Parts: sequence; C-alpha cells; structure tokens
Amino acid sequence: MLITAQEERNDDEFRFEEPGPETVPQDFFDRMSAKLSASAGPMAPLILRDHIALLGESRAAFPKNRLKELFERVSQEILDDRLRNDFCRSMRGDLTSL
Repeated sequence: MLITAQEERNDDEFRFEEPGPETVPQDFFDRMSAKLSASAGPMAPLILRDHIALLGESRAAFPKNRLKELFERVSQEILDDRLRNDFCRSMRGDLTSL
C-alpha cells in the first residue's frame, strides 16, 4: 500500500493508494532491474527508480499505460548500441506478457 500526502491545506492527512489491476506488478520491476544491470551496470536500480520518479509515478502503483514511456527512457541510458539492443530483446517477452 502506498501512502501519499494529499495536496490540501493539512499536510498531515494521507490517502492510501491500492495498486489496481492496471498497475505493473512489482516482480516486473525486479526483472527489469536485473536485466538492466546486465547492460548498464550496478547503477541500474537507481536509473530505474529515478525514471519512475521523473514520470511522476511510484513503483508501488506504476500504471501499465506508461510502461512503454518508462521502457524507452530507461533503454536510452544504455550507451552501447549492442547492449541496448540486448536489453530490449530480453525485455520483449516481459513487456508483452503484461
């Protein structure tokens, strides 16, 4: 369950966001991070975390309809063309199974 501060006068109030059926499962991000590590190195979890945040989303409730955008951003962090292609190829099955 993700807790986010409401944008109201009282910052002490919180609302709870339940991941819905149209959110990306957490194990997907684990697989994506592992595959990204093979291509981009040990900073992969931070790269993934930062791009999720730059999209204004959270890992706990990341919407499936923004996954393509995240994937494109993250893959651009892989500077070597061969490694980027390997990453894209290895993620293809994971992306289509969602």
